[in-house]
Amino acid sequence: MAVRRNILFGAAAVMLLERAAAAPVAPHPDAELIALCAEHRELERRKIAEWDSRPRNITFEAEAALDAATTDPMIGRQGEIAERLAELKATTAEGLLAWITMVATFDADLSEFDPDDDFSGRMLACICRDAIALLAGSAA
Repeated sequence: MAVRRNILFGAAAVMLLERAAAAPVAPHPDAELIALCAEHRELERRKIAEWDSRPRNITFEAEAALDAATTDPMIGRQGEIAERLAELKATTAEGLLAWITMVATFDADLSEFDPDDDFSGRMLACICRDAIALLAGSAA
């Protein structure tokens, strides 16, 4: 009797696991926004790394050729991302964190407080800094 019960229990458990695996998982409400912000940040990182790796005594023509082959496509994709992001709205703390982190990464002035910046720049840097700190804790 115990063997039969164990078999039935095992069969029921398998059926429940199959149903759970087949059940659709709701996508994150800000999944597209978060992915686009991450892609934009990665492009910015790669673009800056490309520029930083170049020789300092490069000619204008050589730099233009390098730009056309490397960074211009990245800048173009960042423009496409910005167009799509302008149509989206963050609806979660994770989405808002992705937005602010992307903006602070793209605009290096916003990632650090610069006492020589104008009032708006200093305040925006503070807002970005504080929002990232607060939202990183709530999104975890």
